[in-house]
Amino acid sequence: MSTRLIMVLALGATLPALAANADIPAIYVVDLSLQLSEPACLFVVPDGSGPGFAGATVFGGDTVDASFTFRLVDQYGDPIPHYPYEDLWLAGSSLLVDCFGRPCIVADADTDLEGRTSFSLPVRGGGWSTEPMGLFVAGSAAQDPEGAFLEPLPILVHGPDLDGDRAINLADIVLFTIDLAEGTGFRSDLRWDGVINLSDIAIFAQHLGASCE
Repeated sequence: MSTRLIMVLALGATLPALAANADIPAIYVVDLSLQLSEPACLFVVPDGSGPGFAGATVFGGDTVDASFTFRLVDQYGDPIPHYPYEDLWLAGSSLLVDCFGRPCIVADADTDLEGRTSFSLPVRGGGWSTEPMGLFVAGSAAQDPEGAFLEPLPILVHGPDLDGDRAINLADIVLFTIDLAEGTGFRSDLRWDGVINLSDIAIFAQHLGASCE
């Protein structure tokens, strides 16, 4: 088992399910549509003004669509409809936080009649994560119908809320200034091109003052 998978499994134990359906004895993930040839970085802003998964970037600053769908099925292969979106999340490192203080990103909506849902909408939150994101279902790492854990997805997270307090303020300016002086560093490389410069200053300034309020 990979080190990254061990990490997301351990993280899952710290994230309680919000609305788990105890009537379903087994839940499996099938038809996951994400196909990325390299890691993609999701830009997260507390007020939800980020571009969403379709506006993620690859290293170098080019845009890539990192949105994806998947289906939930039971042990018989039948779809699980109306499964609550609050119990379907992506989680990476604890430096990521949503506007409810959880270190995760929840799905767009409850599953439809075919058991399908997606991750595509802009995320309201802050912080950053340099680790691939694990997909979790009701507090447990997602599994396929063979019982194998899904590998973490190559999606990273960053944004102008550098300290993850869900507001872009003076504290973030201080951290950004430190990173700018050094010229490198993932958390403030908002264009994700390997250097912190004027383009990153412009992006940071654009979102200054945004919060979850």
